[in-house]
Amino acid sequence: MFMAASMNKIPVKGHIILTGLFFGLIPYWVPLLTGRVILWGVGFAASKILGLSGQYHKNQLISLDQHGSALLGFDPDIVLSAVIHIYDFWLFNLLRPVLNRIEFEHTKKALAAEINISKDNLFFKAIT
Repeated sequence: MFMAASMNKIPVKGHIILTGLFFGLIPYWVPLLTGRVILWGVGFAASKILGLSGQYHKNQLISLDQHGSALLGFDPDIVLSAVIHIYDFWLFNLLRPVLNRIEFEHTKKALAAEINISKDNLFFKAIT
């Protein structure tokens, strides 16, 4: 499995909180975020096929990515894809290969785009 060289371990308290948030928010995540990601993703793909920029659809996908990050207590200015690249957490370890298969090095590119943005969580400080 892919592991970034600078991947941060999440403390036990952080694992408990993030896992609780994930499962507690499932009724919200699944229908709202997942459905919208599929909708905007199809729109983005269609616009690319039609030779359009797809920037509007891409912006909507980025806003959903930021929303997911905020729901888990991270800085809402950082996209969840970048957070997934930084932390060693069971859910992130499952999502990382999926995202990187959809787009080559997706999480690494997302992190590179996040310059001078806090990678801390409301519940624990990032280990640097």
